Amino acid sequence: MDDITVCGRTREEHDENLKCFLNAAKRCNITFNEKKCTYATNCIKLLGYHISNGMLQPDSDGVKPLLELPAPNTGKELQRLVGMFAYYTQWVPCFSEKIKPLIATKKFPLREEALQTLKTLKQDLTLATVTLIDEKLPFVLETDASDNAISATLNQEGLPVALFSRTLNKCETHQSSVEKEDCAIVEAIRKWAHLLSGRRYTVVTDQRSVSFMYDVRHSSKIKNKKIMRWRMQLNEFDFEVVFRPGKLNSVPDALSRAYCVSLHESTLYTIHASLCHPGITRLYHFVRAKNLPYSLADVRKTVECCRVCSEVKPNFCKPPSAQLVKATQPFERLIVDF
Repeated sequence: MDDITVCGRTREEHDENLKCFLNAAKRCNITFNEKKCTYATNCIKLLGYHISNGMLQPDSDGVKPLLELPAPNTGKELQRLVGMFAYYTQWVPCFSEKIKPLIATKKFPLREEALQTLKTLKQDLTLATVTLIDEKLPFVLETDASDNAISATLNQEGLPVALFSRTLNKCETHQSSVEKEDCAIVEAIRKWAHLLSGRRYTVVTDQRSVSFMYDVRHSSKIKNKKIMRWRMQLNEFDFEVVFRPGKLNSVPDALSRAYCVSLHESTLYTIHASLCHPGITRLYHFVRAKNLPYSLADVRKTVECCRVCSEVKPNFCKPPSAQLVKATQPFERLIVDF
């Protein structure tokens, strides 16, 4: 057995309950690992909650992916992040006013005002996370997977209950996109099994093939043995998998892509900095010579978003229209370059 919790309304009641439990365990010849036991504490983490001094709060692990969300470095990443916050608009007070500095951002890296806005929105969304789950409301589990990360959010009537994301290991990155999307579903259900067991809920994914495979009518058509094993493991749960296009799957998509980009670009930026900040051509030549898993687009994004390169290297501007003016006689026009 694991995580046995003995409690009481008062210290005396707690001590009496603990004494009765230990006596019963002794009669049944049950031993405990004393190093893992905690006695007479005022705060515990239990079933996704942090309980202390009569207060029930969400476990910090449930909002950790949101708090660690990196700042965007490109317009596409910013658009994805704004879409995630917009999904929870009704739970963030004065959302339209707070989001203005982020929407008005055109240059990267983000300025101090935009960074402060991002921090404020994270805090508001963290406070909006429910502190007490309503057993009567249905759960909606939204999942997503990218090349290097998986993520999920658990909602009740559009209000976030908990968030989850992690990077994939080396073996998992070689899996097909269908297996990665299914892995996100399986891990999210395992993580929140204490909330999802014994009730019917909805799983939302942006992978149509996964929703097809979890349809009861198509169970005999699944040829992937790994997904078949995962499906058998989830037989104890009662859920329905629904397909939703990726552009509408904003929250888990933002979490998975952000962690993927952060991991991917931080490694490439380390290489860029160690080579004394070369340009796009030299850095891409190095990447190809070493057979590293980065594309030309990754190299260009790293160099263009590098603060050192932006401050030190000159910017060359091309004229809006370059029309060749022909001369009618020798030395009528002199064009000099250096």
